[in-house]
Amino acid sequence: MKKKQILFFLVIMLLILVIIYIFKDELSINKEYVENKTYRIYAVESKDLIYNISSKGTIEAKHKRTYEFSKESFEYEIKVSKGTVVNAGDILVDVTTEEDITTDITGTVIEIVESDKVIISVYDLSHLLVNFSVDQKDSNYIFLDQQIDFIYNGQIYEATIIDKSYVLKQGKLEACAELTNDGYIIVNAYVNVNIPVKLAINKIVIPKNAIKFDGFIPYVEVRTRQDQYVKRKVELGKSNGYEVEITNGLKVGDVIRIEELSSND
Repeated sequence: MKKKQILFFLVIMLLILVIIYIFKDELSINKEYVENKTYRIYAVESKDLIYNISSKGTIEAKHKRTYEFSKESFEYEIKVSKGTVVNAGDILVDVTTEEDITTDITGTVIEIVESDKVIISVYDLSHLLVNFSVDQKDSNYIFLDQQIDFIYNGQIYEATIIDKSYVLKQGKLEACAELTNDGYIIVNAYVNVNIPVKLAINKIVIPKNAIKFDGFIPYVEVRTRQDQYVKRKVELGKSNGYEVEITNGLKVGDVIRIEELSSND
């Protein structure tokens, strides 16, 4: 009889240990509520994972012409002034003894200089280029016909990459993008360029700080129907540095919690 009691006791203890092992994650996680930690609730959704590349850019005219001649070459009369809008074929300089100097592009007279030489610059301001460069580590993300954007005078503009080339000595990739001017952008302006790159399209993406590790195994804390939180192992995909793709372990509609770190952490 005594042996049966001991055996029964051992079986009960074993069952208790099994139950504790099964629910240890839930027990340990929910204990954190007592520790007055602050959490942010996040509803899992499917979206694009965007990696933004930042660069400095300069604006220039896609089509521009500079006409120059010596003041002593012939008698002349300049027929335009700075800011004059001209059409292809219009006379810029009326020359008395030789053929008049005309423009071969439609644009705006940007500059007139009279010193030893006369210099007249005509820019087509309707089509502009944004010249920028990116570090070598980001060069594989740059493609022809790719869209970029920048902010000028508080307005967002989009442009399309039309050319790129490597500068080996500087370890950078230089590129230029084209856009149509709405009349408010000036040439030689400096702008902050943003190149959005889609690392993953329509995938499960969550904040990177939602990921915790049990040794080398990543997991998140998922809310159950009983309004408790349990560990759930996940598999990680691509990351942009602050968000991460989840390739396995979560689905749309799951609710996870993210610990908000205090300023002392």
